[in-house]
Order: sequence, then C-alpha cells, then structure tokens
Amino acid sequence: HLVHAHVRGGRQQLTAWDTTRWAPLADTVTESEVRELWGDDAGLRLSMERHAPSGGYVALRQNARIWVVKRRGREVARLNESENVRAVTWSPDGRTLVTGTQPGEAVVRRAPDFSVVAELEHVTGLWVACFTPDGSRLATGGDDGVIRIFDTATWDLVFELRGHETYVHALK
Repeated sequence: HLVHAHVRGGRQQLTAWDTTRWAPLADTVTESEVRELWGDDAGLRLSMERHAPSGGYVALRQNARIWVVKRRGREVARLNESENVRAVTWSPDGRTLVTGTQPGEAVVRRAPDFSVVAELEHVTGLWVACFTPDGSRLATGGDDGVIRIFDTATWDLVFELRGHETYVHALK
C-alpha cells in the first residue's frame, strides 16, 4: 500500500492506494490512522539523517546540497547535488540511495561507491521518494502533484497517479 499527503479543496488530506490495482483504498484516511500503521514519525518529515535498513550505511545532511554517506563511522561518499535536496530514501536492501532535488530530479546511486546509476526526471521539484517493501518499485512525488512509479530493475516509468490539486509531499 501507498499513502500520500495532498491538498484537496484547500484542506490537507491523506489517501491510501492499493498498489496492486493502483486504486484508492479509501477516499481519505486520517493522520491518526497513518500513525497507527507506521508510528509517530509516519515519514512526514525529512530528518537530518537517513539510516539504511541494512548494510550499516547512514546518509547525513551537511547542508541543503551536500549529504555524506558513512559506514561504521567512516565517510564512504560525499554527495554534492547541484540543487537543494528535498528527499532522501534507501532501498529495503540498503544498497540503493535516492536523492530528490528541488528542480525535479531523482538521482539513484548504488553502494559501495554510490556512483549514479539513473537520473529520473520530474517536471517540477521533487519532495518525496519511497520504495515498495520488496524494493521492486520506487514512488516519487513533487510540486506537479503527480506520483510517479518506477521499475527499479530498469528505472523505467511504469505508472503515474494524477489528479492532485497541488504538490505531493509525503509517501509511505
């Protein structure tokens, strides 16, 4: 399942989607329902660090454009983006790191050297990116109100969820 935050009729709402059919599970869900499923953080904020689920990597924010990747306390990569980073997420296996930038690009990197393996374009600024639990898909959202679903084997765009009145700033 995928949950995203959006604005409809001037009000912030959360919508849950069934990712097997790409159809809404419910018109809206409450923030308390999301927190019940995923805990207090609910993935709604970009923190100063992102821990990989395995592999011992952590991405640490130095400033809006520079993130440092460390493993066991030692720096293994320095990511210098050309624009402000708004989204940072790890794949479930901890081997792929995705950063999303303000002008609208998702940069995909692979451990251990964190070289760029794909650049996924958006029309406008990218706010959020998240992997499916099995790592087979990456969902991204941003200023244009479109959620894009990419196949992580090829990094091809496979689906778009349209119809939001404004930007998408949270997916989980």
